[in-house]
Amino acid sequence: MRVSKTWAPVPRHQPDAYLNQINPAQNTWYTVLDTTSNCRLIQVEFSVQVTGEQLEVRITTDDVVLLCEIAASPGLFYYLRYKQNTQNGLEAFTDRSGIPYPFLLESSTVKVEIRKTTALGAGNISCLVKHARW
Repeated sequence: MRVSKTWAPVPRHQPDAYLNQINPAQNTWYTVLDTTSNCRLIQVEFSVQVTGEQLEVRITTDDVVLLCEIAASPGLFYYLRYKQNTQNGLEAFTDRSGIPYPFLLESSTVKVEIRKTTALGAGNISCLVKHARW
């Protein structure tokens, strides 16, 4: 069997990138994933523990910034989806079944960050990124 030389490499799933930030400082960005090789984001989920906080997740791909801002309830997991016709490019849902299509975003460079913009309490934040690279 002949294989064409024009086929693109196959993305390979990578270990999940995970952040659990204890007592995060207000308005401080915490990096979850920062890669300069080709990357495909498959899933981004985040949460806040103990107290409700205003959270922001920022994804930077080849100098394009996508942002999700949400008033997060404690103990709930939020899942991102990319949506072109939103103001900042990202939406968050608490139920994955409510997302009509999977999160999928590819770029040669990818950086995923999270922060809280309020200071209601300790409110540990966590973020998980499933991704593949080639």
